[in-house]
Amino acid sequence: MKKLLTAGVATIAMAGTAMAAAKMDSIKVGVVNPVIIYQQAPQGEASIQALQKKLQPKAKELQNEQNELVKKMQTLQTNAPTLTQTDLNAQKAKLEQAQKDFQQKANSFRQSEATQEQEIAKAFQSQFGDAVNQVAKKDGYQLILSSQAVAYAAPELKVDVTSDVVEIMKSATPTKKDDADKADTKK
Repeated sequence: MKKLLTAGVATIAMAGTAMAAAKMDSIKVGVVNPVIIYQQAPQGEASIQALQKKLQPKAKELQNEQNELVKKMQTLQTNAPTLTQTDLNAQKAKLEQAQKDFQQKANSFRQSEATQEQEIAKAFQSQFGDAVNQVAKKDGYQLILSSQAVAYAAPELKVDVTSDVVEIMKSATPTKKDDADKADTKK
């Protein structure tokens, strides 16, 4: 009786393992490369250009201010031998304060830049996620992984869905004509 029970349990266990293996064979897995998508999808390029355009005036202003500080330091070094100690100390203090103020502005600019980059990345991530979901549903994938999380995938598996995601993101991007049509409709 024990042998029969043991054989029955073993048979059930093997059948369960075989069913799990069969189910594993039916899982369709895809891989997507987010770096390539960011580079090739219009949303990535547009977000980079928009950020650069937005930050350029402030960056130029900071560059000009830095150049002025360098000129003032050079002038102070040149004129130092002819200045009284009191005047030299006053100009040094004034220059040090200007440098501190500049450093605060530069730090604030970097923080603002980082915050805006995070906002752009968040918006892109949302669009990216939507496109990946569309590919998964359309092509029957149960799992799509980032290529950054996959050490190796055999080429014959044909699991790379990056180009499909790029195409969906391209089709989701409104054209300038679409934007013009929307503007005309609002008038």
